[in-house]
Amino acid sequence: MRIFFAGVIATLLVLAAGIFAVSTWGLYPIGADNPPSALERSLAERAMDVYADKHKPQGDNPVDITSAHLQEGAKTY
Repeated sequence: MRIFFAGVIATLLVLAAGIFAVSTWGLYPIGADNPPSALERSLAERAMDVYADKHKPQGDNPVDITSAHLQEGAKTY
């Protein structure tokens, strides 16, 4: 059991050291002109989908998806 806890503590220390090294030495590109990574893109898309599903109005869409409605929406927004 003692070895298990030592392994958990060692893992946490290695993770903390890695995060410290990346943030201190600037190893991760954070510039606004850098394209998002695949991980960042997938996490953001997932978060957006979950948030939209959680906060959408109840019921079906009252507006049919037609080209006229899409053009009207494009003009409005």
